[in-house]
Amino acid sequence: MVKKYPCIYTSTTKAFNNNGEGTLIDIINPKSTVERNTIYEFTFDYPVYGKRAELLEELNLIKTDMTAIIKDQIYIIYNVSKPIRGVISIKCMLKTLWDLLTDDIGEINLTNVTCSNALNEIFNKSQKCKSFLSESNITHTANFNKEFTNCKSAIQGSQGSILDNFGHGPDILYTNNKVSVNQDGGKDTDILIAWGKNITEFTESKDSLGLATRIRPFSKIQGENEKEITLTLPEIYIDSEYINNYPEIYTKELDLSSSATTIEDLRNQTKAHFKNTKCDIVGGNIKLSFVELAKTKNYAAMSAVQTLNIYDYAIVRVYKYNIDIKEKIVKTEYDPVLGEYISLEFGDIRGNASNLFNDIDNDLNSIKKEQENNKDFISKAIDNATDIITGNKGGNVVLYPKDKPQEIYIMDTDDVNTAKQVLRINKSGIGFSSNGVNGYFATAWTLDGGFVADFINAGLLNASLLKTGSIKNINGTLEINLESESGIMTKAHGKNAINLASTNLEFFDWDGKGSPVGLFYTAHLEGTDNVAGLSSGHNTGKYLSLTYQREGVENTYGQYILFDKNKVVPSSNVPITIYEETDFRGNQLWFNYGVNAIYNSQGNNLVIKVLNDYLIADNSGNNRIVNKKDSFACYDTNNSKIYFRASTSGFSFWLNGQDAFYTSTTGNLVSKMPLFVENSLTVTGNKNCVQKTDSYGSRLYYSVEDCESYLTDRTIHTLKVEETSTGTFERVVLLDPIFKESVNLELDYAVEILKQGWGDYRIKEQTKDYFIVESDRKDFTFKYVITAKRRGFEDQRNNEFFGHSELYKSEPNKINHRLNEEVNIKESEFVNGPKGSNKVNEEGDNIGDK
Repeated sequence: MVKKYPCIYTSTTKAFNNNGEGTLIDIINPKSTVERNTIYEFTFDYPVYGKRAELLEELNLIKTDMTAIIKDQIYIIYNVSKPIRGVISIKCMLKTLWDLLTDDIGEINLTNVTCSNALNEIFNKSQKCKSFLSESNITHTANFNKEFTNCKSAIQGSQGSILDNFGHGPDILYTNNKVSVNQDGGKDTDILIAWGKNITEFTESKDSLGLATRIRPFSKIQGENEKEITLTLPEIYIDSEYINNYPEIYTKELDLSSSATTIEDLRNQTKAHFKNTKCDIVGGNIKLSFVELAKTKNYAAMSAVQTLNIYDYAIVRVYKYNIDIKEKIVKTEYDPVLGEYISLEFGDIRGNASNLFNDIDNDLNSIKKEQENNKDFISKAIDNATDIITGNKGGNVVLYPKDKPQEIYIMDTDDVNTAKQVLRINKSGIGFSSNGVNGYFATAWTLDGGFVADFINAGLLNASLLKTGSIKNINGTLEINLESESGIMTKAHGKNAINLASTNLEFFDWDGKGSPVGLFYTAHLEGTDNVAGLSSGHNTGKYLSLTYQREGVENTYGQYILFDKNKVVPSSNVPITIYEETDFRGNQLWFNYGVNAIYNSQGNNLVIKVLNDYLIADNSGNNRIVNKKDSFACYDTNNSKIYFRASTSGFSFWLNGQDAFYTSTTGNLVSKMPLFVENSLTVTGNKNCVQKTDSYGSRLYYSVEDCESYLTDRTIHTLKVEETSTGTFERVVLLDPIFKESVNLELDYAVEILKQGWGDYRIKEQTKDYFIVESDRKDFTFKYVITAKRRGFEDQRNNEFFGHSELYKSEPNKINHRLNEEVNIKESEFVNGPKGSNKVNEEGDNIGDK
C-alpha cells in the first residue's frame, strides 16, 4: 500500500500545486475528522526531532485528504502542544472554515432569493472570501437578512442564518474555497456494512433533545392595510402519530412565516415537518470502527467502504439487534496516510429506535464477546474443550494388557496400531499423544509432580514458584521477558519499554530502539561507600525533566525543570534550566558551603555573604560592579573603564577616563567640572575662588557677603556724558535685559556712580529700563555699579541657621528655592558657559534715540 504523507507550507503560501516545504514523513496517528455541519479538523502527533518538525507552528498550512473522496484539502495549524516524551500534538482546521470565521460582512437585506444567491452575497460582502464558490440544490426562495457578523455565523450558527432559512435541515459541506448547502448532500448507495470480525468497535448513542410530539405552527403575514397579523390553526396544534408512545406530550412552536400564507399551508407544512425532521422520534447514532484494510481478510468488501463520503447513504446491518437499515453518514474519521476510514458514524437511526437502544444497552458486552479478537480467553478454552469432548463419536477405550491390565488407552480408533489421538493412563501418570500410543507425549502429567503442556488455560494460578521465559497479556500488547541475563525487560506492542536490571530501572524511548533514555538506580557517591542513595539520570544525548500536567489539557505537560548536560534540546543553553517560579524556603542558599551565600534576613532583607570580593558582570564577562573588602567600584562596560570608586580613604568620579569629582590627598573635595547647585549652598567657611598668578602661585580670593540677597551689574568701561539740545550734559544707560529678568525691579534698585574726572553729577531719572546721569561739565566721565534684590529671594535677610537636617526641617520654604523658577537651566550652559551677554549696553543710547 502506497502511503500519502501530508505536505507542509508556510503561512504566506498561496499556490498548493507542489509539495511546498516537503512532506511530514514522521507523522503519527493522522486523523481527518468531518462531522455534519460542525467539525472539519485534521489532527496528528509528531516527534520533536522528526523531519520538518520545526515547521509545525501556528498559522502554517498543511495539505492532506479530508475523506476517501475529498482530496488535497488545505488546513491551517491553530494549536501546537508542548512536547510530551518527545512528541508534540498538532490541531488543524480547514482553511476555508478558518477564513469564514475570521472574515466579517456588513449589512445584507435580500428578498425572495435562492440559497445560492444568499451564499454569493455573503462572499461579495466579505473581505477575503470574495473568490469563494457556492453550490446548492435547494430551489425554494426566502428572505435573507444579516448584519455585522462573521461569514461562518451568517451561514450557520446564528438566528436567521442560511441553515435556518433554506431547506429542511440541509447538509453543509466546506471544501477548498467552496461552500455547498444541499438537501441530502450525499449519494444513495447499496454498500453493505455488516457486523463482523473486521469491525473493531460498535457503539451507539441516543438523543432526545429536540423531541416534539405536538407542534403549534404560526405565520406572520401582511393583512389588510398592510398590517402584520399572526396566522394560527383553528385547532391550534398538530399532533404526531407517535404522541402516545411517550409518557408525556412534548410541545414546541414552529415559525412558518417564510413559507405559509394560508391555514392549509400551516397544516400541510407542519405534517411535512414531522416527516422530514423526524422530531417526534428519539434519535441516535451508530458508530462503526474498522481494522486496517491491509489486515482484513475480506479485502474486496471492505474496499467498497472506501468509496463512501460524508452524507452518503449505506446499509447498516447488525442481526443481533435486528438492525437492517439504510442511513446517512454524519461523521467520518479518516487516515489520509493509509487512505482508509478509521470509523464511520451513521445518524438519526429512528423508527423502532426505542426498543433497539434498550436491547443494545442491555447486551453491548455480549456483542463484544462475540468478536473473535476480543473474546475472553478462558471462555474460548472452555468452548474448545467442550466441542472436542462432545464431538468424540466412537472413541475407543482399551485396557492393556488384556490379562492383567496396567494401562488405559482412550483412542480415536479401535486398533492400537492405527490410533493417532491417544490418552494414555498408567501408574506413572497421564499422557496425551497425537502420534499413537507410544508418543511422543507433548502434554503429560506424571506422578512425581511434573506437568508438561504447550498451552495451559487457568482462571487462577496459585504457585510458590513460577519459572518462565516470558509473560504476555491476552492480546499480546504487553510482555515481560524474563529470559535475558541483563534484567527483566517490559515490552509494549513488541517494543522495549522498561528494563529492571538488578538495582537499575531503565527507560526506553517510545519507539523502543537503541539504548535506554535514562534510569533510576541506587548509588554511592565518591568517598561515601557506606552511604547508599537513590539517583535518577539521563544517558548521553538525552535529557531529564520534571513536569506537570497542564490543567484541562489531556496528555500535555509543562516543565518545572530541565536537565540537559549535552544540550540536545534546542532551547537549552545550560545543563539545568528552571521554567517556573522558585521559592527557596531554606535558611541560606550556599555557593560552595562556607564560601558565599544568599539568604533572607529576619527583617525580610536580601543579604549576600561573600568570602572575598563581590562582582557584577555582563554576559561578555566585563565587570559592572566590583565590591572588595575595602573598596567599591563601578565600570563602564563599553570601554571597561572605572567611572566611580569609593574606599575608606575617599572617592573618585571619572568622566571619559578623566578625573571629574574626587577627594584629594590633601583632604579637599575637588571637582574638575562646572558645579551646579539647584538649591541653596550654605558654608561655615569662606567661599573662595582660586586664581593663578605668575609670581605668587595659586591664591585665594574671597566672595563679598551681604545681609540680604542681591545681584549686581557693573561696567569697567568709562562712559562720557553728551550735550543735549537743551544745553544739558547727560548719558542714558539701558539696563541689561538678562539682569532685568533676574532681579525684582518693583523694589527699585541702587545706582552707584564712580567718577572718573572733574565735575558734579546727579541721577536725573531712574526707571525699570534705564537711568540717566546728568553732569555740570561737558567732559564728565564715569563708571557705574547697579545693585538690585535677586528675584525669588527678596525676603531673605540673615536667616537663622540650625545646621544639617534641622535647617530643612525648620524653614524649608525659606531655604528650598529654585535658582530661577522661570528659566530652564540646562546642564550644557554650565559646561560651555552661559549663552548671551550679562553686560549692559556699554555704549548707551543718546537722548534722541531714546
